[in-house]
Amino acid sequence: MTAAGEAATRVVPTLAQETKDIVSGYADEVTVAEKPLAPRARRELAANVKTLLTADASQRPAARTAVVNTLVGSGAMPAENANATVDEWIKSYDTAKAEIEQAAATAAAKAREAADQAAATGGIASIWIFIAFWVGAVVSVCSGYVGAVGWHRKVATVEVRQRPVPAT
Repeated sequence: MTAAGEAATRVVPTLAQETKDIVSGYADEVTVAEKPLAPRARRELAANVKTLLTADASQRPAARTAVVNTLVGSGAMPAENANATVDEWIKSYDTAKAEIEQAAATAAAKAREAADQAAATGGIASIWIFIAFWVGAVVSVCSGYVGAVGWHRKVATVEVRQRPVPAT
């Protein structure tokens, strides 16, 4: 897997965990008369907030309305405060999401840069290995030639120095 792919696989769970933490934090900060929301209202709020934060632009107004209605319906706050709170949550989430996406883009850019550098280094190394292979091949051929010539000279010298056997 490439470094860019690894960076992306690390960022996606981070964004998912960040979203889960943000939704949980938003639900935790809503209280009714200084007491936490009832479990059912908390679950409904968490589900609506998650839908709001993960919705695309066309679905966001309806999801926003659902969150505001949940806050008002649970008695957690009046409509004016609910609208302001939801706007603050959206802004906070969008900021966190932008920071995570920026970190992912930076990590991917660094990974691409490292991969390009590794490819260039590998290319240069392969060229030198290829050259070393051919130098070794030429040296082997030359050594074989020199060895063969020397062996033939030795054989020829031994044959010339032999004395003829007298015929009796």
